[in-house]
Amino acid sequence: MSRSPEQLDQARRDWLAGLARQHASQPTAQSALALARGHWLCGDYEQAMTHFIAARDGAPAVADTHIALVRSASMLGLLELETSALQLALQLHPRQPELALQAALRQVPGDLAAARDLLQPHLQDGLCAQFDQALAAIQAGAMPAPDRSGDPQAIARQDSLRWVQRHAPDRQVHAGMPSDVLLRALDATAGSGLTLECGVYFGRSLRLIAERTHGAVHGFDSFQGLPEAWSAHEGAGAYSTAGRLPKVTANVELHAGWFEHTLPPFFAAHPGPIRLLHIDCDLYSSTRSVLDAADAHLVPGSVLVFDDFLGYPGYEQHELRAFEEYADARGLGWELIAAALLGREVALRITSR
Repeated sequence: MSRSPEQLDQARRDWLAGLARQHASQPTAQSALALARGHWLCGDYEQAMTHFIAARDGAPAVADTHIALVRSASMLGLLELETSALQLALQLHPRQPELALQAALRQVPGDLAAARDLLQPHLQDGLCAQFDQALAAIQAGAMPAPDRSGDPQAIARQDSLRWVQRHAPDRQVHAGMPSDVLLRALDATAGSGLTLECGVYFGRSLRLIAERTHGAVHGFDSFQGLPEAWSAHEGAGAYSTAGRLPKVTANVELHAGWFEHTLPPFFAAHPGPIRLLHIDCDLYSSTRSVLDAADAHLVPGSVLVFDDFLGYPGYEQHELRAFEEYADARGLGWELIAAALLGREVALRITSR
């Protein structure tokens, strides 16, 4: 029997309350880590960070507590916290490949040689080895060889790097962290215009945009999840907040509903050009709906950021396909601003139409 959005939201909150009670009755680093992850999954990012720090401080000998804190700080764009947490983590756990990879990616694109040096002791780890091979290709200005491992994820990453290299051989386009792509896109915007995000979920990336935008930011989401299946593991309804709207800053306005219902009236009431459009729609159909609705407002200088453009099995059929079809149909000229190294996130700027 299916549950209503209200029932799903209550179930999520009951689960989180249970984690909180367990931590309150028997506070340990492990219970703090579980509570931090629970808050994160419910979009309570400030509370999550408090408990990630508590978990790390309560069990500094446990590498997982450091890894969780470093990764979450990076995803929220908390560079100072990420840097200090990573330095401590590397001191205490120098043999952890996950931490070495995080440190290496922080060197991209500025010092690729230093990034590779950090990875050398960890090449027995498959992911570290794949990033080292990618960095070697970028250093050489060469096209990476196709992946022959048979691993769909590794193949998708390698093919995605080849796509980036074809469109922007300059190594400066590569970004080490996913959040860096969005931050570089924000830095690349010029002048005034509309700032939008389509695909808000619990508002993590919307926070980054709002913090760095002077003026209104508009967030669009059904808050009911995907309208159709994206993959075997992410079906219709995935990424639903069960109707709960995220907490946002004063300069953010949320527009709840399906894109085809909310975007046309919004653009009719806001005739200006788009300054920045962050598309986190996952699906081909949803991405095309956004691009088609935004078409008249996308002008030379408009910056587009895609959250799931590359880097996963099947990426060719979704955001990438939607944009390439749209750009070809409209005769758009565009340039890459940033792409997450072996990742999903891409930022580009329209240069002509």
